Amino acid sequence: MKKLSAAAMSCILAASMSVSALAAEENGAEKAVVSTEKATEETQVKTDDSIKVVVDGKEIIFTDQAPIIKNDRTMIPLRGVLETMGIDIVWNAEEQSITAERGDSYALFKIGETTLKTAEGEITLDVAPEIINDRTMIPLRAVTESFGAEVTWDADTKTVTITDEIANTMVEAAKLTNEVKAADGTVLYTIDVKYPVLNDKCKAAGKKAVNETIKKSIEESVAADSEEIKKAAEELYNSAKETEEKFMPLSVMGDYKVTLENSGTLSFYVDLSYNFNGAHPMTYRNGYTYDLESGKELMLSDVTDVSENKAMEIIKNAYTEAIKADTENKTFFTDALKNLDETLKTVDFYLEDKNIVFFTELYSVAPYAAGFVNVPVSLEKFA
Repeated sequence: MKKLSAAAMSCILAASMSVSALAAEENGAEKAVVSTEKATEETQVKTDDSIKVVVDGKEIIFTDQAPIIKNDRTMIPLRGVLETMGIDIVWNAEEQSITAERGDSYALFKIGETTLKTAEGEITLDVAPEIINDRTMIPLRAVTESFGAEVTWDADTKTVTITDEIANTMVEAAKLTNEVKAADGTVLYTIDVKYPVLNDKCKAAGKKAVNETIKKSIEESVAADSEEIKKAAEELYNSAKETEEKFMPLSVMGDYKVTLENSGTLSFYVDLSYNFNGAHPMTYRNGYTYDLESGKELMLSDVTDVSENKAMEIIKNAYTEAIKADTENKTFFTDALKNLDETLKTVDFYLEDKNIVFFTELYSVAPYAAGFVNVPVSLEKFA
């Protein structure tokens, strides 16, 4: 990952000094007491203790509140199923909302509302989440399918079977977390970075080497900017004390997405975001590709059969086509083509099944709002 330059750090810090943020967060959605939320009398609601829910062969036991049938839709208590699937849950008491996250997938829903927001877009639910007997009840199929799970219903046995695609993967999430505090105990900034590790389902000879290399890379990336981040946090904290404003800790957050996983290759990218309580975080992306037998990280020359010059020619042509196709300048900067040679000096990549996907830093070819602009190129072009 890229180390923050002094200039970039100064820009982020300057923006941070002019923006104040207030945040309130409360965990524990399942026990939330909402006196105004009741089962709607106009709809048919039926508690059914005979309904079984099975996740990847494991039956979920509901001790306090059984699943219910509402408008022919199965609703279940929030935590049992989602936690079994390894999904993190965050409750916002003020907004009466729940955010469920796993990797780059998420589901955002509110009590009493039928809109489900996911990474793929918005879904209109047939029934809204609600509080019953102090338990948050959610529509089972819509929420679990938003995380890629397959849901089937056996009417004869009244069994819901959830097959979670993540359960069959050899990759799972590890975390790097920390709190850095001032001398008086105030938290200056937090670190919460997820990264992939190979689990016991991976039998490749290079598994240990790959895991060690990934862990070391993440730790070094975070440590590289630790002094600059601490200095920025201390300056903001001291400024807040002088003006008697509330200080909100800064944060370093990271997440990943696996883009190719098979018996011989693992490819993914990691996004590392620095939040200085400014207008928006600044995110840096790095691509990683590993040969699982040797444990070696693969460079572009390892996954192509052409010379370095030929590879750069193919990449430049792909970017040129993408920029020229953006006739209304809705994605790229107007001078993106002019500065392309300089931009591509830092081009990075990850693999998909049939493509090499190239990307550059934020702001390099497009505004921040455009995010990372991915340019996929067929592997056949590099053969």
